[in-house]
Amino acid sequence: MSVNIFLNFAGNAKEALEFYTKLFRLDEPEVVTFRDAEEHGYTFKEEDKDKIFYSSIKLGNITIMIGDVVGRDVTIGDNVSITYNLKTVDEVRRLYDLTRDEGEIVFEMGKTFYSEMYSAVTDKFGVTWHFLL
Repeated sequence: MSVNIFLNFAGNAKEALEFYTKLFRLDEPEVVTFRDAEEHGYTFKEEDKDKIFYSSIKLGNITIMIGDVVGRDVTIGDNVSITYNLKTVDEVRRLYDLTRDEGEIVFEMGKTFYSEMYSAVTDKFGVTWHFLL
């Protein structure tokens, strides 16, 4: 199991990714755009297709995931979420069920092209968690 940080941006993830890559002297990271994600059955507005769906950088043992948010507002200060990579579907389901009771579902639990089981929930304290295999 591992815990990672996810930084959400309001359309400027590419600029942030370039900044962090240069700042930490990292190799050019792989980038998945919303256009790329459409190959897996998702649909997005034309103006969002070249934004970053997912990318990541590695600092020591920590992975910092980076992406743009589309379809909802991003407020600087609450644009950081925690990703918890788990080992079993049961554990993903357990954490999803416990956090959604008094929280808000951001992404319904289910299979995606990037995870056998994935969900995102903002808990009752305002912290957004991504639970996945």
